[in-house]
Amino acid sequence: MPRIKTPKGNYHYKLITIYLGWKPIDKVKAFDNLCLFKEICDRNSFRFFLAYGTLLGAVREKDFIAHDEDIDVGADFNDKEKFMSMLFELRENGFEVARWDPRGLISIIRNNEYIDIYFFKKYNEKLMVNCGEPLPRKFFENQAAINFKGVMFNAPTDLTGVMEFWYGEDWQTPVQWLNYQMPKWKIGLQKIVSYFKYYMPQFIINMLLKRKEHKMFESYRKRGVLDEYLD
Repeated sequence: MPRIKTPKGNYHYKLITIYLGWKPIDKVKAFDNLCLFKEICDRNSFRFFLAYGTLLGAVREKDFIAHDEDIDVGADFNDKEKFMSMLFELRENGFEVARWDPRGLISIIRNNEYIDIYFFKKYNEKLMVNCGEPLPRKFFENQAAINFKGVMFNAPTDLTGVMEFWYGEDWQTPVQWLNYQMPKWKIGLQKIVSYFKYYMPQFIINMLLKRKEHKMFESYRKRGVLDEYLD
């Protein structure tokens, strides 16, 4: 059984296979999870901000995006241990770890809805990165509270800027990019890959992940959005 070393002892968990196209989001359950997650984080002085599709929905639709599948939040990699110390309290409140990537991504699940927490670390003086996903430090460091469905959450102050960085200038045009009609053989393959990652030699995992990170980072570079951050 996988485990995570935390300041409060080893946290054992059961791997849950999560993949793109897993299932459409249940907006009611997801928002209940997000609010409870916020309460626990606030109690523990753990700071996070809305990110990716969750922030896009909050800004554009004032709700979760109907064809999304999860909640995305970002945090500081330096606060990772603080978050790990919260895992047992999160469990007491119904959250379980579904997957953990030591590079800085953890997924927790409750009522069949999950939250991805991305821990960004310093790449250079102008850029943060998580698993190959870059984020300019100006968006990471300059945050303000926004109203999402009647609750205040942290988000980058320059909402238009971060949306254009992640999704391009046409970010206000909805695009359904997830397909929930995945054939059973693909679902089975996703499960095999997920479990295989936990048991294959670490040097092979590291090699594969580095390739994936490079491809992700290069996709931003080719769009030209990293030019001012890589001087």
